Amino acid sequence: MAFLEVSKLSKNYGVMPVFKDFDLTLEEKDRLVLIGPSGCGKSTFLRCLMGLENISSGDIRLNGNDYISVNPRGRMKLQRQVQKNVGMVFQHYTLFPHFSVLSNLCLAPVYARRMPKAEARDKAMGLLRKFGLAERANYYPSQLSGGQKQRVAIARALMLDPRLMLFDEVTSALDPELVVEVENTMMELAESGMPMLIVTHDMHFARNIATKVAFLEGGRVVEIAPPAELFTQPKEARTKSFLKNILRFEGGDL
Repeated sequence: MAFLEVSKLSKNYGVMPVFKDFDLTLEEKDRLVLIGPSGCGKSTFLRCLMGLENISSGDIRLNGNDYISVNPRGRMKLQRQVQKNVGMVFQHYTLFPHFSVLSNLCLAPVYARRMPKAEARDKAMGLLRKFGLAERANYYPSQLSGGQKQRVAIARALMLDPRLMLFDEVTSALDPELVVEVENTMMELAESGMPMLIVTHDMHFARNIATKVAFLEGGRVVEIAPPAELFTQPKEARTKSFLKNILRFEGGDL
């Protein structure tokens, strides 16, 4: 049984389909990177997994539990207890600017999960130390670099003890040097066995972080393979065409 099972997922924006009978599985400890042209549904898919977007049909199971489905009346049913096992980090950090780093981490555990404040503070400081940010605990987001903000956003997601992490273009707004900071933080999570789904346009980042890479287009998975295979010997003509264009732009080679 796969850790994450997405079966026959369909989603429309009005009459325009985003996904049609979309299938995907994720094994425990996998880091699956989703690549593809803009508008192919990568970020929308993550938002569906987080329960932030409605689906038209299909089923999603997480760790053997029913998570998201659509009832016979066409209404989406979401299991809130299962949703608590999913954490997401967004492209633009979404930190509260008027709260300190420490307060940003403690807010949800204290007010949404009723964690005692002292316990939340201790847990937050442990994560900040782990990510090399303890000395920034009383800083405000405006006082942090982009890489530091993104690492704080990752630590904040981990405060709720997720079993699956979703990352949506978390390095796209960062300078190359800062990408390494975030990548190292994510690799620390990988070493702990945290399964991840990652959307990125950065092929170098995808190569380094992924155990598998899936190329999406037209609301479907065109090809999925380990990065060493997909980036050097793609089987599908459309995957090869996409990678040639992207890698040429990045100064790489297929």
